[in-house]
Amino acid sequence: MNDGFWTAVGGAKTHQSAIDTTANNIANINTTGFRGTQIEFSTLFSRLYAANFQTQSSDQGLGVRVGATTMDNRNGSYEQTDNLFDFAINDDGWFGVIANNTLDGQKVAYTRAGAFSRDQTGALVTQNGNYVLGTSFGNMAVIDGEWSVLPQAQVNPLTGVNEQTKLFIPQDLFYPPQATKTASLNANLLNNADAKTAAAPENSLLGNLWQSNIKAGETVLIASGASGNLTQNGDELSASFTVPPNLDSPQNFVINGTPITASWAAGATDEEKAAAVAEAVNASGAAVANANSTKITVVSNGALSIDSTERDLFLPLSAQVAALDGTTSVADLISAISENLNAIYPNAALTHRYNGVISVDSNETANLKITSDNAAINDLFSAFTGEDKTAMASLPLLLASRTVSQTVVAPNGDRLVLETALNYSGDSYTADTELKQLGSATATNGVDHLVIGDKELKLKGGEELLFNFGKGAVSTSQGYGYSLTLKRDEPDGVAPFVNFTLDGQDFSFTGTDGMDALAIGSAIAAQLKAQGYESSQSGTNLIIYPQGDSLYFAGGTTNLANVVFEPMSMGKVAFTAGQTLGDLAAAIGVISSKLGVQSAFGDSKFTLTNSGAAQISSQVFSTDNTPEDFYRAFSPLNAALGANGTKSTAAFEAYTVLSTATNTQVPIDGNAVITLDNNGVPLTFTLNLTANAAQDANAAISADGVFKGGLEGYSTGDKGEIIANFDNGRQTKIAQLAVYQFVNDQGLMRIGDSMFMQSANSGAPFFYLDENGNFASLVSGHTLEKSNVQAAVALSDLIIYQRAYEGNAKAITTNDQLIQNALGLKR
Repeated sequence: MNDGFWTAVGGAKTHQSAIDTTANNIANINTTGFRGTQIEFSTLFSRLYAANFQTQSSDQGLGVRVGATTMDNRNGSYEQTDNLFDFAINDDGWFGVIANNTLDGQKVAYTRAGAFSRDQTGALVTQNGNYVLGTSFGNMAVIDGEWSVLPQAQVNPLTGVNEQTKLFIPQDLFYPPQATKTASLNANLLNNADAKTAAAPENSLLGNLWQSNIKAGETVLIASGASGNLTQNGDELSASFTVPPNLDSPQNFVINGTPITASWAAGATDEEKAAAVAEAVNASGAAVANANSTKITVVSNGALSIDSTERDLFLPLSAQVAALDGTTSVADLISAISENLNAIYPNAALTHRYNGVISVDSNETANLKITSDNAAINDLFSAFTGEDKTAMASLPLLLASRTVSQTVVAPNGDRLVLETALNYSGDSYTADTELKQLGSATATNGVDHLVIGDKELKLKGGEELLFNFGKGAVSTSQGYGYSLTLKRDEPDGVAPFVNFTLDGQDFSFTGTDGMDALAIGSAIAAQLKAQGYESSQSGTNLIIYPQGDSLYFAGGTTNLANVVFEPMSMGKVAFTAGQTLGDLAAAIGVISSKLGVQSAFGDSKFTLTNSGAAQISSQVFSTDNTPEDFYRAFSPLNAALGANGTKSTAAFEAYTVLSTATNTQVPIDGNAVITLDNNGVPLTFTLNLTANAAQDANAAISADGVFKGGLEGYSTGDKGEIIANFDNGRQTKIAQLAVYQFVNDQGLMRIGDSMFMQSANSGAPFFYLDENGNFASLVSGHTLEKSNVQAAVALSDLIIYQRAYEGNAKAITTNDQLIQNALGLKR
């Protein structure tokens, strides 16, 4: 009876331990990296009832005990996270950390919980602050006070098991610049002679046109620019334009070379504006115009040209009816087209390719319309897209010359421009190459080295530009000036008066009641003449020209209805090769200040601040074609600036020529190699040219070199690598997590926090390596391994252990009752 009692007590205690172990598993069912424990039972001693030579066993068991607790080595489920430094091991293995609690002098603990982060020093740590172990590749260093990767450094391989250290992952990291050392130009550029020969095979249409004269009496319509609404009826050309909403008065434009100003009263309808424009055109005699509702049609015989600086109403147009005679050749026709095209697009070039296609080379979209009753001529220009034979700048080109540029890198990371101009010279090309470094607002380079955005302005010494702030300047044959639109004085018993300030001088005129607008203008012009100012009249517009190089109109007062004075400040600035960007900014600043506008030049920006005038705008003019680019640079300023303090900027830069190679002879279907000086680093530049008639013309420069890159973020590799990603497109591996393996994972000892220690039973840690000796363990980033405890299994085990515990408790009760009965027998 006593044996049964004590056996049942031992059974109850053992199953209580099993319940405790299972409860711990369930409690950690959501613990990251937790590995569950399984309990193993073993029997205690047994008693023999008979000698062991019997054929049947005759022993009695004396109870149960906990034989061992084993680790569940199955992997848990995996969960993706948003934390960059969350890691999970995809197979066997353990992360290593420097333990806070050491056992037998051991300092490394092992865990499957990969929820890591960086501490304030940049070290990778666990949630409890333990340093994570791995190999740093030794390719980072402090350069000029900044942590930078060393792209050329020898990367350390994964070190030994006992040589792993804590990992440093900088918050800020840079990729150092690498100077451009090699570059190459590859181009397919045909020369004009080859094109003509290839384009004129025997009996071909183009060949016949090229070698013979065009029939006398034929006509061709050639138009550039806004030719979409252009129509032809014999020699008569008609162009239609629609009045846009909110069109301002006055409108200044040029038709067939005649400056015209159209104006209307405040509050006029769009139909009335159209009628006023048509009336002004007809009054000028430059062309015939009519208005139909808000549509204006301008009619001219033989030729029609329209230009407008405001471009509010009229878009530029140049059109002509070319009458061909028996001496006209295709070359003459191409020349006439080219002249017409350049009237609207000064930078455009008309070229013919090997297959007879006519193309337009332009830095802007160039619209060109060519029509004829002669089908052969239309066939000649059939490559122009669309029914109106419009040639777009995107068509493949044949060029006798080409300028190609590419951004490259200086040793210190500065942006450089490698530019080559190729010019056909008879049997080869001549290449002029420059390596240029862009400067800053304080650069002392002359303005002939001025760059705006990515476009170079090749200003010439002595060139004059007119800067205009406030009311736009009017262009006439006498130059640029201020247009004052006058009105007739309606008889009302009060004499008309006009007062205004010009260049700081006050002008005052008082007329007679009912005075005509032309008479008022003539009287004011006489006063201006007496003070040295030139003026002219176009209808009711009095145009005042600068006295010298500047004109400042501060505004004025009048009792004439609908006469408005708008402030203006304009002036000419002449440049020489020795002037600097500072000189340029100062000259512009003097002109803008007359309008109460503050200007500044710094950080490569020219800035206007509206501190005094109610509104400002800006314009740039010149008789030279180049300053059109200057006008584009000021385009952010052209919109009126409203509230005081509003700013608008345009970027100016200068460049310094670092190295040049001129007159380099490059044979067609050949190459040439030159060496440039990239701030002390030799740059080998190879020029490869071909003349393949089966291919379109093209040219491009490729170059090595890397700009300085800032850290965009980190990513991870599948072997636990930590990879730095930079905004210059480069990546660098800087470290690798260590993943330890053991012969017997069951021999590891738990020390809490999902961490284990090595023991004699586990054996020493080692690394899995593949056949090439490389790290083989797989690791996933942005991932955590959850607990491997399975809820259903754990709850089932808990029920089984509960029933076993209850059975042992019943056995204890039964044995206790039997003992009581035995004691009763004695009494």
